[in-house]
Order: sequence, then structure tokens, then C-alpha cells
Amino acid sequence: MTQIIYFAVAVLFCYANARPEDYPPADVLELLKPFHDKCTQELGVTDDEIKNYKIEDKSEKMMCYMRCLGLESKWLSPENKLQVDFIMETRFDSMADVIKNFVENCKDVPDGTHECEKAYNLHKCEAETDPKHWFLP
Repeated sequence: MTQIIYFAVAVLFCYANARPEDYPPADVLELLKPFHDKCTQELGVTDDEIKNYKIEDKSEKMMCYMRCLGLESKWLSPENKLQVDFIMETRFDSMADVIKNFVENCKDVPDGTHECEKAYNLHKCEAETDPKHWFLP
């Protein structure tokens, strides 16, 4: 009986944390595509590496991919400062709550010791705060 309860709890937990089918929204992916294309080409990151990436992997290559996305989208300044006002002014309505949650919970993450680590710390914070909405384009 105990095993059935554990299984039911695990299934409910997975279902509750499952990413919605229409997430990320198509308009967001379309906006991010040029940033993705530039950053993958510039850093030699493959689509398979992105697709299979686990946030626990703190590789320099992937951290710098995240920083490149942040710089290209203007969410990060060249000094690695999160551009909160810009983010809130330009966010998509379809992601307003997700982005507000991200900014509120992750705006004060540490810079780290590597120039790309702040971007990684932001993504890691988002992945831990809202795992069903975190994605890497």
C-alpha cells in the first residue's frame, strides 16, 4: 500500500511540474531565434547540446551561451547587470507572470568568479524557482 501512495505522489508531482504544451510561446521562440543563432554560431554550441543541457552542468561553454543570450536580448548589460526595467517594459504579455516571478526571485543572484557565471546563476535561479517554465532557447 505504501508503494502505491509513493507512486501516486510521484505522478502528481511530475504532473504538477510538467511544462505546459504551448510553452514556451511561439512568439517568444521566434523573437529569441536570432539570438540563439548568433550565440550558437559564435560559441560553437550545438542544438543537441542545448536540448540535452541540464542546469546542474556548470560548463564554461554553456554559461557563456547563456551570457550571450542575455547580452543579445539586452536582459544583461555588458557589466552583467540584470536590466530589470527593460525586461519589465518589453516582456511579452503571454509570459508576464513568469517573467515577474523570475525578476522578483532572481534579480539579486551573485555575479560569480567567471564573467559568464552571472548568466548561469540567473538561469539556475529561474530553473529552481519555476522549473516548469525554465527553458534554454
